[in-house]
Amino acid sequence: MAEGIGALFVGGSGLGKTHLARAVGYAQCQRGHRVLITTLPALVNRLSAA
Repeated sequence: MAEGIGALFVGGSGLGKTHLARAVGYAQCQRGHRVLITTLPALVNRLSAA
C-alpha cells in the first residue's frame, strides 16, 4: 500500500474477503490514509457514470 497500489480480494462467498478488506482499510485509516471499500458492480456503475 505504501507504493499507492490497491488491493482486490476475489473468491467465493464466506471466505472472509470483506473482513480482510475492512481490517486492511482500518489499518490504513489509522495511518492517516483515505480508503474506499466497494463492490465490483458499484465500481462499474461509478465509472460508467463518470
